[in-house]
This record gives sequence, structure tokens and C-alpha cells, in this order.
Amino acid sequence: MPYSGYLVAAGKLSMFSVTLVAALANLSGSCIEYAIGKFVDRPL
Repeated sequence: MPYSGYLVAAGKLSMFSVTLVAALANLSGSCIEYAIGKFVDRPL
């Protein structure tokens, strides 16, 4: 994320695209962890 902020400040990436990708990555990671916890049936 710090490098993404640098690229936004430098004008190489848009803030919208960085925020969108970060939110989707966070959501997918949470869904994967939830699925692992549900199917393994014990907390990580």
C-alpha cells in the first residue's frame, strides 16, 4: 500500500483504481479465510 500511495501521488495511478483494488483484495482475503475456517472447523 505505501508504494501504491506513492504511485498515486506521482500521478501514475488513480486513487479510485487503487482504492477499488485494495477493497476487492481485502474482501477476497476475508472470504478465503472465512471458507477455511468454516470447512476446517477450527479457528486459525
